[in-house]
Amino acid sequence: MALIVDADVFLSDIALITGKSISTLSKSVSVRIFRSFFGISPETCVQVLYIIRNIVPCTFKTAHLLSGCMFLKVYSTEFVHSGLAKVDPKTFRQWAWIAINALSSLKLVCERKHRLLMYTD
Repeated sequence: MALIVDADVFLSDIALITGKSISTLSKSVSVRIFRSFFGISPETCVQVLYIIRNIVPCTFKTAHLLSGCMFLKVYSTEFVHSGLAKVDPKTFRQWAWIAINALSSLKLVCERKHRLLMYTD
């Protein structure tokens, strides 16, 4: 998968869920909102996407990883999640579980002071 992203790409996905433009929010507020929805920092999302890029289908996008993270972080029904993500429940379920299965293939995940240690074998 030749997907090149940075943390700002993930931060821009906040606007889709909250309805607020990130240009009106400070960086620290954007990151705090991001973590509250997904349980992971945008920088860590970049690293995770880089590691799982060979596990997921070539049509996998940043929003799909966020769907899986949101499903794991926010305990609710898939209808609520799909409403937040503004997609069909079947689409949300499909991509969220692809992301979750890819995340489960990671052998070690440890986030400390913006340092992430992960590997896949």
